Amino acid sequence: MNMNTKEYWDGVYEREITHKYQWRTYPVIFYKISSLLNSKDVVDEYGCGTGILGDILFSRGCDYTGYDISEEAINECNSKGLNAFTFDILNDKININKKTNVIIASEFLEHFTDEELNTVMEKLSYANEAFFVVPDNVLGPEDCDEHYQKWNKSSFEKFLKKYYKDVQIDNGLDTIKTRLETISMPYLLAYCNK
Repeated sequence: MNMNTKEYWDGVYEREITHKYQWRTYPVIFYKISSLLNSKDVVDEYGCGTGILGDILFSRGCDYTGYDISEEAINECNSKGLNAFTFDILNDKININKKTNVIIASEFLEHFTDEELNTVMEKLSYANEAFFVVPDNVLGPEDCDEHYQKWNKSSFEKFLKKYYKDVQIDNGLDTIKTRLETISMPYLLAYCNK
């Protein structure tokens, strides 16, 4: 059963917004990405959620637009003053802003089957630079119902090189504090350039 539907993600974000508790903060990953961007960058983020990274980039002066399948998440982004739109990457046509020079998709690509990934990556290849973040060799399909992919540094680099000339991958741990515990999440952060 495909859990990556509008209804599923609306439920996830509705719970987070209602309880005023958003755990997808990724302080290390989002700091690294934002530190590599400047105020002149025009950024499109896919799977933007409630706009946690969008807030950071907007405050740094980036021209930011967020996209997510969840209407609940997008409503939260818009309530913060972020430019964000409901978007189903598999079924909707991208309205490309020719000025966009950076695409970001964090905790996004692992939610698609092999076949769907071809569609997703073809749609996301319109900017010269891209940042992609996925879990590092954890939370694959056997552990997480919403994930279809599980990559390590080597397999992720091989996958991305089908779409980008230059791929650099950083790996590390990000710490996420939930109400009950602190989770260390191993991640792969890929910087890609055409």
